[in-house]
Amino acid sequence: MPIRRGKRTFAVAALLVAAAFLAAAGAASADDRAPPRPTGDVIGSVRSLVASHEDTLLDIARVNGLGYVEMVAANPGVDPWVPGRDTPVVLPTAHVLPDVERRGLVVNLAEHRLYYFAAPGA
Repeated sequence: MPIRRGKRTFAVAALLVAAAFLAAAGAASADDRAPPRPTGDVIGSVRSLVASHEDTLLDIARVNGLGYVEMVAANPGVDPWVPGRDTPVVLPTAHVLPDVERRGLVVNLAEHRLYYFAAPGA
């Protein structure tokens, strides 16, 4: 018998996932939550610029060493191919360092980033 995957099946699955998430979030008390990260875990700072009429988000990303996906995510509602003259564009150049041992190469798959932690004194 074939499995039907329609709008109703998707809606039921979405409700179950949402209910499980809310139950897990409500189960943690304030004492169970991790303390805020120290300020040394953030590198860089968020910058912005104003686009000119010939700019695209891809061009701006390339010039600033950023990726297309993170530029689009940081600028919701901005057309990636024609942002328009005098459109403010956010450059997502601040990053939270991964919570790992700070040694050697670290690949953060969720961010699509590679971090290198040099040995002390190197």
